[in-house]
Amino acid sequence: MLQRRIALILAVLLLTNLTPNSFAGQDIATDIQSMPAGTNVEVRLKTREREKLRGTTGAASASSFTLTDTSAVYHRLAFDDIASVKRINGKPSHTTRNVLIVAGVRVVLNPPTKHPIHPKSSMSTHHCLPSHLEAATSET
Repeated sequence: MLQRRIALILAVLLLTNLTPNSFAGQDIATDIQSMPAGTNVEVRLKTREREKLRGTTGAASASSFTLTDTSAVYHRLAFDDIASVKRINGKPSHTTRNVLIVAGVRVVLNPPTKHPIHPKSSMSTHHCLPSHLEAATSET
């Protein structure tokens, strides 16, 4: 019973960390305005091609902000034109943590067997031979 509760708690923690920021009650404008100027970001636009821009944040107003790309070109982007924004190198990746949580849940729900599948005491070389060789060894 305790193992199932731990597995459920780990699964909930994993799922809450996988949801996008928009589901957490934050919108893109709030995210960008809360970032300090000079933060490295990747912005995906709402265009048909879902164009992706990378650069650093600049001044932000109520409806737009400035993005400076690697070529030192300034882009004034309206918040309404942005599909998503994420920090680059701003916070560490959680991949390792998520893999460990999934592995822990798997072990709790499916513990490894206590006995090996083929114990050495029950194996003999006779059972490992192909059938045409078994007949030859049984005749001698």
